[in-house]
Amino acid sequence: MLTRPDFAELMRTRRTLVLAVAGGVLGVLASILAYVYLEQEETKLREQVHTEQTKDLVPVVVAKFALAAGTTVGDNNMAVRQVPKDYVYPETILPGNFDKIQGQVLIKPLEQGQPLLLSYLADGGAAGLADKLKDGRRAITINVDEVSSFSGLLMPGDRIDLMLSSRGSSGSMVLPLLQNVKVIATGSQYSAAASVQQGSDKFGLRYATVTLDVTPEDAERVVLARDTGSLTAILRGRGDDADVAALAPLQMEQLFTHSLNLGDTVSYIMPGSQPGVATTIQVPISMNLPAVSSPAPAKAHTTTPPASASPAASGNDTKKQDKP
Repeated sequence: MLTRPDFAELMRTRRTLVLAVAGGVLGVLASILAYVYLEQEETKLREQVHTEQTKDLVPVVVAKFALAAGTTVGDNNMAVRQVPKDYVYPETILPGNFDKIQGQVLIKPLEQGQPLLLSYLADGGAAGLADKLKDGRRAITINVDEVSSFSGLLMPGDRIDLMLSSRGSSGSMVLPLLQNVKVIATGSQYSAAASVQQGSDKFGLRYATVTLDVTPEDAERVVLARDTGSLTAILRGRGDDADVAALAPLQMEQLFTHSLNLGDTVSYIMPGSQPGVATTIQVPISMNLPAVSSPAPAKAHTTTPPASASPAASGNDTKKQDKP
């Protein structure tokens, strides 16, 4: 049987335990409420910071990974990243201008995530024409006129075919020399920047030369062909990289029959460009050339002398004259 002091002690212990449990529960609730409040405040702060940052961000072109000098810039090694506006320089490459510099060569190494600048490119910095050539390639310059330069519309980056026109003892001939050759410079202009007027160099003068990107073997062929005859540039369409395997030399005597199938032909021997040299030309029989009639032989003119009077008649006339 509990005495009164024991009962009072039990009640005090129970009250203390209840207060302790209640305090623990309230502490847990307070901690949860504090955590939720802090999370909400942190979320608001992050959204505010993100809003402040994103409204001043600019997309720029950066390197996907570390690139060494001499690397060709392309989609495989470049990416787009948002950068604060304060870190964007005037020469920073933006995604809208990437097509203009794609295919150019780095003259400085580029670290991963580093924005691409014009000064890092061969065309944008102070580098020269040699920085546009890859290992094993050569640059060779040929003369062009108004026709071969397509009235000055030929630009760096275009691709052409080269035809050689020569004249020999058998007449004129056109030979395919090179196909799908890249033009890396027109005059002194080796950049297709829109700020440079098409068909002129940086001084505003019409260009008279074109520089081509060729192999060492093709460079030898161009040098020999340049001294042998005249070179003509044939412009290719953008993206047309196919070689024409069936392209064969064309001679003067094949001019009429090479592109037209007109049946049998007849050969005519014509005077050549040099004394003692003849040129053979094949003309389709179906052209029905007018026949040249040979002049009729002149008739022989014979003069018949007048018949002399017979001696008898002469004697009779004499006798008539002597008769009184």
